[in-house]
Amino acid sequence: MSEHCSRLREFETYLFVDQKLASSTKKRVRLTATKLFEYYDTHGQTRDSLNSYILKLQEQGRRNGTLNIIIGLAKHYDRFTGKNILTDLKYFKQESFYTEPLTPTEIKTLAECDRHYSRRDRYLRSFYKALIYFLALTGCRIEEALSLTKQYVKGSSVIFMTTKNGESRQVPVPAWLVVKMLRLSSKSIVFPSITGGQINSTTVRNELHVRARLIGLKKPCYPHVFRHSFITQMIKEKVPIMYIARIVGHKDLKSTDHYTRLVMADLEEAQNCHPLLRDKMTFEEMTAKVKRYIASSIITNLCKLSITETAKSLAIQIEKA
Repeated sequence: MSEHCSRLREFETYLFVDQKLASSTKKRVRLTATKLFEYYDTHGQTRDSLNSYILKLQEQGRRNGTLNIIIGLAKHYDRFTGKNILTDLKYFKQESFYTEPLTPTEIKTLAECDRHYSRRDRYLRSFYKALIYFLALTGCRIEEALSLTKQYVKGSSVIFMTTKNGESRQVPVPAWLVVKMLRLSSKSIVFPSITGGQINSTTVRNELHVRARLIGLKKPCYPHVFRHSFITQMIKEKVPIMYIARIVGHKDLKSTDHYTRLVMADLEEAQNCHPLLRDKMTFEEMTAKVKRYIASSIITNLCKLSITETAKSLAIQIEKA
C-alpha cells in the first residue's frame, strides 16, 4: 500500500510540477490514477491491458469525454515510466452536446429561490445567492470560485489563482456582490462550507438540482452551465470575443467561439433581418419581434413596462419606476 502511495505521489509531482497540469484537477487525477494503477497491478502495464480497461468502461456506458481523460492520464504515465508504448494511441471523437443556456431571469429566479434549510437557514440562503450570482457574472469555473480566498479579492475584482490552464487572471466583480461575498463568513475562504472548510462542487450541483425543481426549471442546471450562459449572453450583447476570452480564461479565441452556440431561435431572429424575409413578415410576427426586443431592453428596477395589444394595434408604455 505504501509503495502504491509513493508511486502516486511521484506521478503527481511529475504531472503538476514537470508537466504543469492545473492544480484544480488534482482530486480528479488522483481518483483516476488510483483506479488505473489498480487495474495495471492486476493486468500489467501494457497497451492491451489499457485497451481492455477502456473497453470495460465503455461497456459500462462511460462517455467518450471520460474515456479520453483516462487515455490522457495513461499516456502521461506511459511517458513517466519511460515505456513509450502509447505514443500513437488515439483519442475518441467526442460528440458535441448542446446545453441550452440559462436566461438572466432564470438565473435571478434560481438565486432568489425561496429555499428553506433545516439548519443554518439564513447562512445557506445568503451563501447560494452570492455564489450563483458570482458564477453567473464572472463565467468562472466552479473550482475557481470554491477555492477563492479573501486575499485575492481586490476591491471590485477577484484574482483566480487555481485555474485550468495554470495562469492566474483578474476579473471584475460588481461592488454589491463583493460586499455580499465578504459578509458570508470570517473565514479566509470566500465561499466556505457550514464547517468553515472548502465546500464540494457535488454539493453545489445537488443544491442547484433542488432549486431548479422548486422553480420548475426544465433546463439542465449544474455549475458549469453558468459559464456557458455567461459567454453566450456576452456574445449576444456584442461584447468583443477577446474580452470574453480574457474574463473566462480562454487562451485561444477558438475555445470561446467553440464554447458558445446560439440557440436556433437566435439564428432565426438574425436571419429574419434579411430584407427578403423582412418583407414577408406578418403583422403578428412583427409585433412579437418588437415585444421581445422591448422586454429584453427593459431594466425592471428602473422602469415599468405595460403592453396593450389588439388584432390591429400594439401600444407600449414605459414609466419610470
